[in-house]
Amino acid sequence: MKKVNSVLCLAEINWLGNSMAAHYKNADPTPNHSKSLKT
Repeated sequence: MKKVNSVLCLAEINWLGNSMAAHYKNADPTPNHSKSLKT
């Protein structure tokens, strides 16, 4: 069960990360923003 839980946790974090990245891309599509993300 622990293995399943950790996999679900990773999937949830991955989904959250993707949706947050999409949100910030939509919210601030300026070149400066992508520069600050790379550093």
